[in-house]
Amino acid sequence: MISTIVPSRGRPEKLKRLIDSVANTSVLPFEVLVFVDNDDPSLPDYQNMMPQCPNTKLFVESRRKTSETFNFLFQHSKGDIIAACSDDMESITPSWDSIITESVPKDNVFMSCAASGGGEAQFLGRKGVELIGFVFNPVFNHYYGNTWLCDFYQHIGRRIISNVAWLEERVQDATREYQVREDCKYIHQDSANYRDNGPLWIAQYEPIFLDYINRSKS
Repeated sequence: MISTIVPSRGRPEKLKRLIDSVANTSVLPFEVLVFVDNDDPSLPDYQNMMPQCPNTKLFVESRRKTSETFNFLFQHSKGDIIAACSDDMESITPSWDSIITESVPKDNVFMSCAASGGGEAQFLGRKGVELIGFVFNPVFNHYYGNTWLCDFYQHIGRRIISNVAWLEERVQDATREYQVREDCKYIHQDSANYRDNGPLWIAQYEPIFLDYINRSKS
């Protein structure tokens, strides 16, 4: 099973398009887990549309860092593969889940990125997330979490290039303007963490991963 985890705010119609695209292009069992802030004015719209969303569960919680919303959803997921994405994406590759699954190494430690026209959906092996302890490092507020993750999996030789495409709609609406304002409060902090601590975290987690990978081969 692949678990798609996605935070959303103020854009139920875009989320619905994402969920429909996942359902229409999947050939394997899937689930979609959604995080919505409990102060979101669009919350009733999210709740009302859930009956039309197959295999989808809605979590309504207090607002928190974007990285923490992904980590929260992971804790409630069941899939061996995690698809972390934004709510304005759309899956367009038929049988994308089968393509991703076929590239998974036996030890389930990998990261696969799907080109999506300005953003990327991150596909992660559940075992790798468990080893590292997070989907995105909660030290980051929003920016650089996926950048560091790409660096790490590239460093240990487990970043897979995928021909699966998830398109991202970069439309400047009120929700995106709000998110940009919120994110810009932390971009310098996230940038400093990435610059100053990124190499240290790679050195910290690399032995854990390589030990597991080597033991899995025996």
